Amino acid sequence: MKTEKYTLCCSSSFFIQEKICSDWGVLVSPDDCAYYGAWACPVKLETLSYTEGDICHKTEMTPEEFVADILSNRRFHEKEGGWLWIDCRESKSRLDLFTKLGLGSMTTKDKGGGGCESFILGAGGCPLCKAGIPKRRVE
Repeated sequence: MKTEKYTLCCSSSFFIQEKICSDWGVLVSPDDCAYYGAWACPVKLETLSYTEGDICHKTEMTPEEFVADILSNRRFHEKEGGWLWIDCRESKSRLDLFTKLGLGSMTTKDKGGGGCESFILGAGGCPLCKAGIPKRRVE
């Protein structure tokens, strides 16, 4: 697994969701707000989280690492008295991918939400760069 961490010069989780992760599944929690958000791409096995200006983008994961990362996120929220669902955003193909990975019970299909579809970066690369968002690497 490869983990890259960045600090955004200016943004919000709503901007990231609209411009970068518009086709990713949303990891929905009671903590979602302008300064926090998390997303998962079951096609490329990537996760991206945004917390108060900081981005953590995990790539090159095995299916097991991808699932473990999402389950770790869920355990964190449950420990704090919350929950974590995967909103597949009205796409059956993304719903099928999350289900195939064993995460179907976490999708919002059973909680009043939709399905999902994949976000494909083509040749790869950072979704922040592809969206033209300024950032600086955190050392």
